[in-house]
Amino acid sequence: MTLSITIDHGRCTLCGFCVDACPVAIFQFDEGETAVLIGELEQCLACRNCEDHCRPRCLVVDFPEWPYRSSTSRPVVEDGATADLATESRGS
Repeated sequence: MTLSITIDHGRCTLCGFCVDACPVAIFQFDEGETAVLIGELEQCLACRNCEDHCRPRCLVVDFPEWPYRSSTSRPVVEDGATADLATESRGS
């Protein structure tokens, strides 16, 4: 599994939404609660809950083996465009 998580600490507001949203608790605050730290990536489910709940949009989950991003719910098509899952599921 090729996975990376990047936090832009300059934009991070330390709101803790990523910490609370992670079902496997790989995020935590440092001792002084001045930064969010990323734990063991091997435990990550690549659900992207952290990214979806990050209000300042400073957290990015890069998981190229997954064909779409949960935060947009739109699969990436070969030409780089996106398709609407709701339309696809209705067969329209």
